[in-house]
Amino acid sequence: MQYQGREISSTYVRDAVKQGEMELVTKLLGQPYHVGGTIVHGRHLGTGLGMPTVNILPPPEKLLPPNGVYYSYVMMNGRIYLGITNIGTKPTVSGEAVMGVETFIYDFDQDVYGQDIQVYLLHYKRPEMRFHGIEALKKQMATDIAAGRESWTEHIIYGNIFYFANVDIKKEQCYNQSVTICNIFVTS
Repeated sequence: MQYQGREISSTYVRDAVKQGEMELVTKLLGQPYHVGGTIVHGRHLGTGLGMPTVNILPPPEKLLPPNGVYYSYVMMNGRIYLGITNIGTKPTVSGEAVMGVETFIYDFDQDVYGQDIQVYLLHYKRPEMRFHGIEALKKQMATDIAAGRESWTEHIIYGNIFYFANVDIKKEQCYNQSVTICNIFVTS
């Protein structure tokens, strides 16, 4: 198979992931690229800022896109939750080089430590940055979260998925039981 005149291969997919071209990766794979893991405790900084995140530590061999902020959704316990994800080392608040994936889930306030999730990366928004203090970081996080929320109300996600609220995935609503090709219309 080819896409835009180029043979679809693992090299093509890896190159697109390494460039953060998540829309292209979705087209090549037929579904969004994802990172999975068990939710672990972080430093609870996001909670203290009023923007709690779920954190996973990807295995070192997992191919990750460039460090940065991504529009995303997570699959957890058979449900999809809309989010915005940071991939990286959190340079403003950590001097360690530990690679992490942390996701702010919109309209979500549950204790989910120890649960397994899949984080699906849809669109690269911006690179990870070091800020001049927590207040600057908080301001940027609020801006990113607002932009992500706006994106969800404006865009049709690949495969004609419309999201206006967190929804249950029901297999009868899907073809091939694939999240990316479900036709889900939620109005509440």
